[in-house]
Parts: sequence; C-alpha cells; structure tokens
Amino acid sequence: MLTRAQLVDMGYDKAIVDELSTDDELGYTGERDYDFNNNDTTADKSQELIAYYECYVDIGNDKGQAVKHRVCYASKKILSQEEIDYVPFYSLCPFPLPHQFYGQSMADHTMDLQFIKSTIMRQMLDNLYLTNNSRVGAVEGQVNLDDLLNSTAGGIIRMKNPNAIVPMQVQSSAGQSFPMLEYLDNEQAKATGVSDMSQGLDPNVLQNVSATAVAALTAQSQGKLELIARIFADTGVKDLMRGILHLVCKYQDQPRAMAINGKPLNIDPREWDNQYNVSINVGLGNGTGSEKVAMLQMILAKQEQVLQQYGLANPLVDIKQYRQTLAKFINASGYRDDAQFIKEIDDAGMAQVMEADAKADKTPPEVKASQAIAQAEIQKAQMKQQTDAQSNQLKMQELQFKVQMEQQELALQAKEQELDASKELLKIQQERAKLEADVALHTAELQLKEKAQNDKIDSEQMKNMVNAVDKIAKING
Repeated sequence: MLTRAQLVDMGYDKAIVDELSTDDELGYTGERDYDFNNNDTTADKSQELIAYYECYVDIGNDKGQAVKHRVCYASKKILSQEEIDYVPFYSLCPFPLPHQFYGQSMADHTMDLQFIKSTIMRQMLDNLYLTNNSRVGAVEGQVNLDDLLNSTAGGIIRMKNPNAIVPMQVQSSAGQSFPMLEYLDNEQAKATGVSDMSQGLDPNVLQNVSATAVAALTAQSQGKLELIARIFADTGVKDLMRGILHLVCKYQDQPRAMAINGKPLNIDPREWDNQYNVSINVGLGNGTGSEKVAMLQMILAKQEQVLQQYGLANPLVDIKQYRQTLAKFINASGYRDDAQFIKEIDDAGMAQVMEADAKADKTPPEVKASQAIAQAEIQKAQMKQQTDAQSNQLKMQELQFKVQMEQQELALQAKEQELDASKELLKIQQERAKLEADVALHTAELQLKEKAQNDKIDSEQMKNMVNAVDKIAKING
C-alpha cells in the first residue's frame, strides 16, 4: 500500500498515477499499514493509498525459452515491465509447510497453548479473589448495605439480625490449575524447543545424574533451535548470499582493498564467476565447543601419526594441512588470531620443507631401531670374538711361558746334574791323583830306601831327599 506521492517519487508519471483507482479491485488480503493518513479521512489526493503490486513471472520468448520478468502494476494497469536475471526476494520460515509459500512461525505453535494458559491464569485469579473476598447473602432490610459493600479489613457491618448475612463459600481450584499449567509448559517446550533445560539446569536435576546424561539433556533441549537455524541457512540465507554475490559481481566495477586477518587483499568482483555454489557453515548443529576440540584433537593425533610414519610426502596429509588443523584447534579454543601462535606456510615455504624432506633419511623409525639393534649385536659379537682371541692368545703365551720355564728348569736340572757329575769326577780324579801320589811316594821311598841300601847314599843327602819328599807329600795332600 503506497501513496500517490510515493509512486511519483519512484519515477512513475504523475498523470498516470492520478488516474489510478484507490479501490483494491484485485482483492488484496494483506494487512494494510495505515498511518495517520487514511483514505477515509484525508483530503489530500497525493496521500491516498493505492495497492501496488511487484510481481516476478516467467514469460516465454520467441525461442520458446522462459525469461524472468519484473512486472509492477496497480488498478489493473501495468506501470513497468523489464527483463531481469534474479528475484530479490528470499523467504525465511522456521517451520516450512510442503507446497505452501507461507509456513508456520513459532507463534503458530504456541498461540493456542498461551491462550489456554492465560484463560487458566485468569480463572485462578478470579477464584483467588472470590476465596479471599467471597460473596455473601443478606436479608433485605436487616443489613446496612453501605457497610456490607465496604470490604475494608476490620470494618463493621451493622445488622439487625445475627442471621442476616449468609457467607457463600467458594472452593479453591488452584490445586487443579497448577498441574495443568505445568503440563502446558511441557507441551510448549516440546513445540518450541525452548525449555528450562536450555536456560539453566535445575539443581534438583543434577542430583544422581552423570555428566554424560546432563550433556545429552542439554543437547536435546537445543535440537529444535539447531533445526530452525539449519532451515534458515539451507533456505533463505543460502539464496540471499547467492543474490548478494550476484549483485556484487554485476555492479561493482572497480577493485576494492580489504584487510582479511590483518593482511591486505585486493578484491575485483569483475573477475569472479557469479555462479558460485555458496556453502553455509552453521554455528549450531556441529556439536558443542568441547566436542569440536575433542574431534580436532583426534584429527591432529591421526595427522601426526601419518606424518611420523610415512613422512611429508605421504598421500594423506601434508604439513600445510597439519598447520590448518592446529589453526582450527586454536580458533575452537576461543582465539581468533591463530597467526600469533603458529606461522603461516606459503607455497615457497612448503617447497623448501618438501625439498628438505626429500634429502632427509626416510627410513622408518622401527627399521632404524632394528638396524641399530642389529649393529649393536654385530659389534657385541665382534668384541666377544676379539676378547676370545685375546684370551686364547694369552693362554697360548701362558702355555709357551710354562713350556719355556719347564725347559729352563730341565736345563738347570741338567746343568746341576752335570755339575754334580763334574764334582764327582773331580773328586774321583783328586782321590785317584792322591792315590797315585801316595803310590808314587811309596814307590819313591822304596826306591830311595832301596837305592840307599844299594848305593849307600850319604845320610845327609838322604835326609834332604826325605824332607823334599815330605814337602811334596804335603803339597799333594
């Protein structure tokens, strides 16, 4: 509903706009947004409201193809018509209905329950009012009605007869109303997904309940909200992002400098493709923050295992992907700028890392360990062989030494025996020489005696000869 002045401001000819009828001959059923200007009261023709329609339809051309057109009309008169390439309207509905444009809102699921709750609450209050200030029956002419109508606490009621007033007891219905209200709250929580569990846990609920059960209850309470958020993302928001991208690519005719993560970046939509498939990442529906961190920890551990076991040239993960996982882990922990913790890797840095990895020893750790163990065993065997050889050599040297000692001992014994034999021979020779000397001396004495007798040698000469013989005997003795 637009005024004639608004239609003129939109660019339509004033003469054509003045001829438009204010009656909605097409049966407009929408809500009329009347303000202080109304068709029934205004005297200014420029402020009269007219039903203005903006329609988007597919019209066939000469080639038999359907082309989208934008058609604007009022009072069965087409005001403008043009060919377009997109429809700038997008619908967001939390509860869509099949084959219908208008679905249901959160209010559609709760209006009937809220009406019942309001009715019960009003009835409870009426019952409470009547209970605290109940009606009474009075005998006409026996009670002062002014005193009876004044319900001041402690007030006096003048009456002529003690039985002139009869109280009308009203039974309290609060005991039956509160369970009904609780039941309606439960039904409303089921219909909307918003419950006390999603707002804050009751301490009584936490008694004798494990952490896993509490987490499951919290996740269930958020299920409806996550569903609505995902419906918004996969329907209207997705189409809206495509429309914005289409408009940017169509109408922005010069590059624009932007700062993304603190780095300058020139954006030129003229070089873009306007048929991108926009992907929506919804903050809900992918688990809680702790669940995301746990999942990233599992992915990080698997990536580290692959990198350690197969190296950087493996077909599953590279060092850049490992860096991205670390960045996601930091972002999930609440830090937006991951560059202050880990450096970014560009193509040049990636090439250097791959070149260094290609030159590095890629022998698996278990093979290296086995080789080290085998080398140690070989060295141990060699050392044992050398030790055994040295031990055998020492034994041979010891045996040779023993043989030499025994030979020397035998030679010494032989020399001793030879010496003993020489001593015995010398002794025998000495005894023999002595015996021969005695025999020679005795023979000489006999010869002297015989010669003396024979030759009658002078006694003095005989005596000298005897003395000489005695000296010789002493010397030989």
